[in-house]
Amino acid sequence: MKDAPNREIRQYAKNKHVYLWRIADDLGVSEMTLTRWLRKPLTAEQKQMYISIIDRLAVTHYCF
Repeated sequence: MKDAPNREIRQYAKNKHVYLWRIADDLGVSEMTLTRWLRKPLTAEQKQMYISIIDRLAVTHYCF
């Protein structure tokens, strides 16, 4: 996965203990759809959106 697009987003989610399925659920899509989206380069705005979602989910992570 070294050359995978959006590796930094995936790693950021992993470091925050936020699974991709939780991000997908938040966006109202399947995990497979999110995975496909992350295969293509994201704009700066899209990256910021994902970071915001991850940060929000990381805070609520411990409420489960």
